[in-house]
Amino acid sequence: IKLWRRPEPTKKLDLAGLEGPPRSIAVSTDGALVAVGEETGKIKIYDAKSGQIAKTLQGHTAPVTGVAFSADGSKILSGAQDKSCRLWSVAESKEIGIIETPAPVNAVAFVAEEKQVATGGADNKLVTWNLPAPKVEGQEAPKPIKEMAHGGAVTSLLALNKSAQIVSGSADGQL
Repeated sequence: IKLWRRPEPTKKLDLAGLEGPPRSIAVSTDGALVAVGEETGKIKIYDAKSGQIAKTLQGHTAPVTGVAFSADGSKILSGAQDKSCRLWSVAESKEIGIIETPAPVNAVAFVAEEKQVATGGADNKLVTWNLPAPKVEGQEAPKPIKEMAHGGAVTSLLALNKSAQIVSGSADGQL
């Protein structure tokens, strides 16, 4: 992974220590942290200033194909090919919530002032959910709030200004 400085294309930093190919990347709003979702199912959090690994998050069992920071940088949302979306506490390096999805997750985003999350899946659906909560034995699985369909797998998501508006990209060539 290389971090570049603009406006000149000058390499700023190399991030080393990945155990597998990077599949997704996000930078905290303040630019202090970089989260990298790996093919291995791990998420590495780097200090953007030093390039050193600050934390490693483990819980996914397949490639992590989507990562996003909360606005304050205290949480990371991740989605993976293991059909799950997970919420993590950055400070505690701990999973604090999970949603099991019907299809592999390709992209994730915080939406609706971070009260909800969105997942983009291999099943061609963009789905919104309430913020993931810890998994409790015997508790009913979270239900989608809203589902929207594309003609191909949803590959990217972007929430607009903490609102409920979401831009999605898909393998069908549509936004």
